[in-house]
Amino acid sequence: MPEKEQKMKIWHQLTGIEDESVVKKGNSNVQKFSMQQLTAKLGGLFQWNQQDILNPIFDDYFKVIADKRFYSKQGYKFSQHFLLGLLPTSREVTQDHVEQLKKIKETLKADPEVPQFYNKVLSDATEKFERIVRLRTAAQK
Repeated sequence: MPEKEQKMKIWHQLTGIEDESVVKKGNSNVQKFSMQQLTAKLGGLFQWNQQDILNPIFDDYFKVIADKRFYSKQGYKFSQHFLLGLLPTSREVTQDHVEQLKKIKETLKADPEVPQFYNKVLSDATEKFERIVRLRTAAQK
């Protein structure tokens, strides 16, 4: 049986943002994982049939990917696996979600301190969200 506390612990390990006191102090303690460890943690965290447990993580996803303390400490592979691997596609993806992701992408694109690879990964995530919305809209017709 999945445990919400364990999922949140893994989420905090992956993001380096544990709670509001950590966020307010500006500390980030993202742990370094091998690609195998990261893949295993992402696979264990994300399960299609656990929406109740995952909703707080999905809600936090957009905040984390826009947070400089997160993306400034990550390399291309980690960012790609994290952003695309945890893209909340199992929940109802709406045009509002696409717009939220586009806003993050445009805001970060204007910041010269944001690594170019991160902008690329955000573009890939945005395109994936747009495809999902188009396909789900077409399927409902």
